[in-house]
Amino acid sequence: MPETLSRRALNRATLERQLLLSRADLPALDAVRHLYGMQAQAPAPPYVGLRSRLEGFEPDDLSGLLYDRRVVRLALMRSTIHLVTAEDCLALRALLAPMMERGLRGRKGLAGLEPSEVGRVGRELVEERPLTFRELGGAGRAVA
Repeated sequence: MPETLSRRALNRATLERQLLLSRADLPALDAVRHLYGMQAQAPAPPYVGLRSRLEGFEPDDLSGLLYDRRVVRLALMRSTIHLVTAEDCLALRALLAPMMERGLRGRKGLAGLEPSEVGRVGRELVEERPLTFRELGGAGRAVA
């Protein structure tokens, strides 16, 4: 019969899995990959989260990864903004696409628009420069 973990042991294992028991000696990219999604509704939380988890973490470590598009912030799990590696983003986005498209169809101002076209225009806009949600919405209306 498999051993049953005590509540304390399960708690400790969960904290260890989340790199929260002690600072890990990992590069930021490896930590983001290991965590498979960090809450990132606002820009600052991933920096704080990595600073508390990683030995020697510097803000430029994450900024460089974002700039080089090796990590990305996007709506994923529970439709909230998460930070993931670019590779994980592709895998997760493909899995969550049907749910995201259903949510897109119900959005005010998007009725009757084809989700693939909304995605194409949105991608063109953010390829030019980073945009906030508000800026993206305004730019999208100007294009439509």
